[in-house]
Amino acid sequence: MAYRELWNLIYKKIPKTYFVVGVTLSIISTIAALWLPQLISQLLNRGILEKILSHKLLLVAMLVFFIGVYILRGLSSYLVGLSGNRAMVKLQHYFFNHILNLPVTTLDSFRSGDLSSRITSDISGLVKIATVVFPQLFLNVLSIIGAIIFLLRINVQLTLISLSLVPLIVFVLWPLNKKLEYYYQKHQEYLGKISGEVNHKLNHIRLVKSMLAEEDEKKGISRLLKDFMRNFNKVLIVIAVESSLVSSLILFIIVVCLLVAGVEVANGSMSFAALTAFILYITQMIEPVSDLSDLFS
Repeated sequence: MAYRELWNLIYKKIPKTYFVVGVTLSIISTIAALWLPQLISQLLNRGILEKILSHKLLLVAMLVFFIGVYILRGLSSYLVGLSGNRAMVKLQHYFFNHILNLPVTTLDSFRSGDLSSRITSDISGLVKIATVVFPQLFLNVLSIIGAIIFLLRINVQLTLISLSLVPLIVFVLWPLNKKLEYYYQKHQEYLGKISGEVNHKLNHIRLVKSMLAEEDEKKGISRLLKDFMRNFNKVLIVIAVESSLVSSLILFIIVVCLLVAGVEVANGSMSFAALTAFILYITQMIEPVSDLSDLFS
């Protein structure tokens, strides 16, 4: 129930116009981008290429389409980011006012630094998930599904070979992402502890100095920072392993597809234009697949 209330609160603070327009433009640009490999592969057809070059208006239209896809993508990213930034400021203002209205007995159970960390770091992370991660997750899935549909139209056998990578990636990423979830949770806890300790010591700096306790306080903070560093090192290791595994699996499947496709082109059962389109779609799928890995992290 608490999670549902939290998400409802976040989405209430998001500027609807910017967010909806940004996500709509993202969907349009994603769908339009799926047609790019088809258009590029057609340029290998001599008859179509001569027709495009002889009709200047058609050539300009193609260039506008190519450029327009990435302009829409950039504009949508800006609008979604802008709505997320405004939502974050509204949420921080909301929670700060809420904290001021809490009874002193409740506030005494928190360190002031921990509360400030929740208002800044934690809210920023939550808003990023709501306004960036979830929309990007949807767009990546849309892009992958669209690419698979076009790949099936080009060559069913090669597509099935490519799709064999998906369960393999899921099998590899699932345990790694569970570890990342644990380490990121510890990361946020350490951030709150460090912020609370530093804030507490600075507020009582006269007492610390009067008792000549500087060295003890330095050792205490040093231990906390070392624990924080060790935990974040584990995060970096898991991310590095995950990224390397995903990249190597994707490269492996591309090499296999190229070998099979090369045989089919040599046998005349597949045209060079179709092979080019297939390679472009596989390449186009690499980014959303890699993004999905990063988004889960």
